[in-house]
Amino acid sequence: MVKELQDIALKVFLFNSQRRIQLDVIWLPRDQNSQADFLSRIVDFDDYSLQDEIFFQLDELWGPHPVDRFACSYNTKLPRFNSRYLQPGTEAVDAFSQDWSSENNWLVPPTILICRSLSHMRDCMAVETLIVPMWKSAQFWPLLCNDGVHLNPFVREWLFLPRRSDLFVTGRAKNTLFGTKVLKSRCLALRIDFANYKRLSNVGFCTSPNGYCSVCQP
Repeated sequence: MVKELQDIALKVFLFNSQRRIQLDVIWLPRDQNSQADFLSRIVDFDDYSLQDEIFFQLDELWGPHPVDRFACSYNTKLPRFNSRYLQPGTEAVDAFSQDWSSENNWLVPPTILICRSLSHMRDCMAVETLIVPMWKSAQFWPLLCNDGVHLNPFVREWLFLPRRSDLFVTGRAKNTLFGTKVLKSRCLALRIDFANYKRLSNVGFCTSPNGYCSVCQP
């Protein structure tokens, strides 16, 4: 009834047939297979990623980035990655269990984890490239802009990402915000350095529509 499952079943059959492996299959009622049934129903609504072309441009500008901290086996940008769940090839489950201090980290975290990500960066005194939406009413925004307008000194460089429908690549979940349509708000690429974040001036780090304000006239 489901072509993908039929294809997998056929591959299993051919694999066993070629190797003279006898496979005895039994059916288990759902109430006797509750753990596997529960795991099969888990949907990660945050498995989107940045479009490859934009990633390569940022990796050339601020990279190389050796590790993707929020990824999965089918959307990681790098051979080394951390995943939310156990995945083939993952280096670690739960990025926050890792020390980020010795790496140039690539971060596209779910928006709900941006605050925690910034806290972990600070604790590790880490360096990374962080992708965030420019949501000035969001809980994480004051952590990036104390005054709501000027990016904090630990942001060493920043760029507006282009407005395009394919800026993000959607994952296997449907009806997600990222990757399904053009966002109304801009998205930012931030070069963050908690190891050395002294900055002499806020000029050029103003998120007002004109790119500057009365505080930081160019």
